[in-house]
Amino acid sequence: MSDLWTSASTTTSRGRRHQALPADAVVMRRRINASPHQVRAALADPHVVGALEIGTLGAAGWFELTLHPRPTAFGWEVGRGRARLHGSGLRLVLHTRVDIEITVWSHTSCEVSVQPVARAPLTWGVRRLRRYFELGPLFADRICSTLAERIDRASRPGVDRTVTSRSAA
Repeated sequence: MSDLWTSASTTTSRGRRHQALPADAVVMRRRINASPHQVRAALADPHVVGALEIGTLGAAGWFELTLHPRPTAFGWEVGRGRARLHGSGLRLVLHTRVDIEITVWSHTSCEVSVQPVARAPLTWGVRRLRRYFELGPLFADRICSTLAERIDRASRPGVDRTVTSRSAA
């Protein structure tokens, strides 16, 4: 990542140095090896919603969903939601709002994208960008692992998913 920062350095007319990165450099993308149908079913599962409601991102911070990733019925999009990422320690900005988009990658996999809800996130200060680059990938990984775990559990052979609390008589 240091090569990306050093190669993109430019100088403004006032002599300040800033980073000229592509606009999608702040988008965290991950793939889930599951069909769009499986991902839609996992997003509708209340256990997945509960697991993604609020949680920790290790020592770096924590997250809270403000709009659950809901299945959509149109286009290439499988689901869309919104969350807040909270860092640990003192900070001027209390949280970073992010959009979550789950789109079709192919007929056997989907892509999870996490991107900040801001007009120009590349103009943020160094500490805020560093905090986002710490929390964003962890949050994208958390979404993917939660969905993959649910899809894996649902696809196990021999597991009766219709009986939840009753024992078979």
